[in-house]
Amino acid sequence: KIGNEAEAIQRFRSLLEFGQKHLSIPFKMDYFAVSLPDLFIFEEDLQVRHRIHCLYLMGLGHLGLKHFTEATHCFSQITSLDPYHMGVTIHAKLADQWSNNIDTN
Repeated sequence: KIGNEAEAIQRFRSLLEFGQKHLSIPFKMDYFAVSLPDLFIFEEDLQVRHRIHCLYLMGLGHLGLKHFTEATHCFSQITSLDPYHMGVTIHAKLADQWSNNIDTN
């Protein structure tokens, strides 16, 4: 929106690179985390949650770089792990809409 395309591209690449790098690194618990009490209540699989987070960042990076097929692939993987992920629901629809707009123009 502000016209700084070079900076925007760098930020999207950073999201993508961060997600790719950390996807292969096993999650390690930070015992000083603010949400630690939530973990005791909900008993989430932290490796799955970590994978979802990395895939989401990668999907956002791809979306910003207009790699719609790759973004959709990341979002689909997340949906198979967490079908109620609100961010994925919103951004997958955007990827589909933007992809269709490019195809028809």
